[in-house]
Amino acid sequence: MKYYIKLLKRGLKEPSRIFDNLLNPIHNIFADIFVISYPKTGRTWLRVLLGKFFSLQYDLPEKIILDTYKISGKTKKGRILFSHEGPFNVNNYSKYTKLKFKNRRYKNKKVVFIIRDIRDVLVSAYFQEKKRDSTYDNSLSDFVRSDYFGVKKIITYYNLWFLNKQRAGDFLLIKYEDLRNDTKKEFEKILKFIGYKKLKLDIIDKAINYASFSNMKKMEKINKFNNRILNASKGDKSGKVRKGKVGGYVDYLSENDLIYIDSAVEEIGVDKCDWYFKK
Repeated sequence: MKYYIKLLKRGLKEPSRIFDNLLNPIHNIFADIFVISYPKTGRTWLRVLLGKFFSLQYDLPEKIILDTYKISGKTKKGRILFSHEGPFNVNNYSKYTKLKFKNRRYKNKKVVFIIRDIRDVLVSAYFQEKKRDSTYDNSLSDFVRSDYFGVKKIITYYNLWFLNKQRAGDFLLIKYEDLRNDTKKEFEKILKFIGYKKLKLDIIDKAINYASFSNMKKMEKINKFNNRILNASKGDKSGKVRKGKVGGYVDYLSENDLIYIDSAVEEIGVDKCDWYFKK
């Protein structure tokens, strides 16, 4: 209950978040392409990449690049909606056992599903909840083991999509680590999946440079877009854009934490699913 109280207080300070959540049911109906991910898997970065690409490709105002649904609607390639499947799924602070797959939502729709090593996701999610959203007060080790926030929730989320990915009209798996390692190749893969057959490589290069972590940090610091999606929270020194480092979890998770994570995958992981850890 204390988490819901904190969320309510946060919502009163950020009415745009409430407004977006009220619009989501409508956007879910009319979206043609979904970019789905568990929180903290790099979707803000991809949102900036796509937004800048659309802005350059169609000469659209830069101020709307974070509104993916709006800017993609001007491209004739289909409306794109970024989603965690919240607020009444992942972000509802219920136990991992309460997560459900939306059976009918993705029929005849394209889905880009982003995965990231669950250990890096845990660390990033912890800083988000503790530093940025102020919804969690305990240690990282407690966070990892929490039925409401921790590793079993991420595993369950991945499991649901691994078992149901065929329900989408078309499905593309993107690994955050691959996107970091070869951004151009993976970004082109996403654009082709959206429907682009001929790509202007100079525009792709400009979008990638624009969405560099150093530039995103600068934009966040000055609140360039006046948008909570890329806006430094008060008192949050870590910021929304942190490091984006692959394998950075080794600096934060203890040996006991790593053993617990491995045991959780062993306990509830789906056979043949290789999404949990970086390969």
